[in-house]
Amino acid sequence: MKLKSLTAASLAAFICQTPVLADGSDSVEITGLIEVEAGHAEPYEGDSEMDVILATVELGVAAQITDWVRGEVLFLFEEGDNDNVTDIDIGTLTIAPPDGSWFIAGGRMYLPFGVYETTMISDPLTLELGETRETALMFGVEGKNLYGAAFLYNGDNGKDDDNRIDHFGAVIGYAMESNGVEFGWDLAYIDDTGDTDALQDAVAGNLEAAGEARGETGPETYDDHVSGFAASGRLRQGDVAFMAEYLGAAERFQSIALAYGGSVVEGAYANRGARPSSWMVEAAYDFMIRSQPATIAVGYQGTDDAVGVELPESRFMIGGSVELMDSVALGVEWAHDKDYDTDEWSDCVLADVETVECAFAGTDENADTVTVQLAAEF
Repeated sequence: MKLKSLTAASLAAFICQTPVLADGSDSVEITGLIEVEAGHAEPYEGDSEMDVILATVELGVAAQITDWVRGEVLFLFEEGDNDNVTDIDIGTLTIAPPDGSWFIAGGRMYLPFGVYETTMISDPLTLELGETRETALMFGVEGKNLYGAAFLYNGDNGKDDDNRIDHFGAVIGYAMESNGVEFGWDLAYIDDTGDTDALQDAVAGNLEAAGEARGETGPETYDDHVSGFAASGRLRQGDVAFMAEYLGAAERFQSIALAYGGSVVEGAYANRGARPSSWMVEAAYDFMIRSQPATIAVGYQGTDDAVGVELPESRFMIGGSVELMDSVALGVEWAHDKDYDTDEWSDCVLADVETVECAFAGTDENADTVTVQLAAEF
């Protein structure tokens, strides 16, 4: 699991501070992750592909500035996403009393909308759709088994072009462990799913295209908030673990922002708004290969109304990993994707009386990817 995946399931990590050294000086902790991947892909269309990439480099620095104040910075490089650019992925300051049960955090962070827990190499489709990084203020509490947080941030989709903190969300979760059984669940809400990393880019591109179609220099005006919900659960008994998650919009987007399908009305193509969602289920089994810990897992995932953000309609996965030595693991994964049908599309116009042109459309094809990953944490 990547270091940046600090989500609802690990809210307690905001509260748990790095211990202050006995001599009263500050405590500084440096952590890192390196992932190298080799893959072979058979895409929906076109020739097969093979590549070796430096998939992830993460370097985190956490400092206990005072008994009450903790700072964290995470630098991230991902080949293909931000080549030759090292991004400040996370930068937060957290105020919390020593051994206390509450915290206030501010800065650039991944909002606790979704848990995204997986034993696979690839990110789950719930993360692909719902991961949200914003500069925010968050207040959280933790009890014996219950924990929760509420957050505020200034998203891109401001009502009436107002530049103000008018977006919010919350999460509540439960975790327990008894007699070798671990169980937990999380429920989260965000007032605008249009601010998730995936949908934010899709909405911005659609509005820009709509503005150009109207002969305007700027994007089309958009001031809608489409709320969303996420629910996840996990169960472990001994060496067997199960996890499941659902995440999606609570209502449809305006069609000008994110469309899915439609029909011809009075000689014009009428898109209907999309209501994107995603889900995943996964089972994993831990065992030993000689003296080394290993895991094998199987998962099934899917989406609805997500052809406009280029996600598959379904994905079946099998994966396994073995710890070669302390903090060094070798993993392998096979993923089988099914694309949306050819009659499922997004962002369409009527080119002529009989022809509809769409920015995105399903192919009704399958795709297969095999990935081998060598990962090391420090």
